[in-house]
Amino acid sequence: MTARSITLMLLVTSAFSIACESTRVTESVQPGVDPPGLDPSVFTTLEVLPSTVTLEQGSTVQLGIVARDQRGVLMADAGAVTFSSSDPAIATVSGSGMVTGVAAGTADILVTKTAAGVTRSAKMKATTRRATPSDTLVITADLQRGWQPSVAHLTVGGTVKWVTAGPRSWSDVPHRMLYLMDKGYTIVDSLDLSTGSATLKLLTEGEYRYCSAGCWDPPDGGIVYVH
Repeated sequence: MTARSITLMLLVTSAFSIACESTRVTESVQPGVDPPGLDPSVFTTLEVLPSTVTLEQGSTVQLGIVARDQRGVLMADAGAVTFSSSDPAIATVSGSGMVTGVAAGTADILVTKTAAGVTRSAKMKATTRRATPSDTLVITADLQRGWQPSVAHLTVGGTVKWVTAGPRSWSDVPHRMLYLMDKGYTIVDSLDLSTGSATLKLLTEGEYRYCSAGCWDPPDGGIVYVH
């Protein structure tokens, strides 16, 4: 066998060895598969983001969670997650982790996650502060953009002005009546939006909702806090 033949055989053997090693490495780092020789991943720590938040009444923030195993590696397991508030009168939280400020104060939001039979919990603090109210509030009903604004704050005795906007006429809309309601959904005032505008004074402290006929909750309508 010539020296050239021996060299060619060595090159082929080396290339085959590299290819096999590459295959083994690729297989060992497949997502969701623990590398050979390592213990299986165990859900070990849970973190809530953000860890603290300050909200105004009616404003919201979406929580996120980070789960890690015993090696600190992120876990993508879609295990069950639950959210709860220590004081819903201060801040509420939805099943998807959306926190809403309700009244002045601080509440703990507890997050619990279960993955592969292991349950971990973590907390974050949500502080709600009273927003600075204004003396006048202009609420615009726009057929394209919706209600502007959706959450607002007004002083006791402040003036609410309703106006309409947009290229389309409210005269062509079946549900064109605007209703202002208290927290119990008792109608306080109403307006035919085809007339263009109107004003109203809110003399009693509390939470009010406004919407056109056929819708009763944000984001279709909005909330006014009078304080």
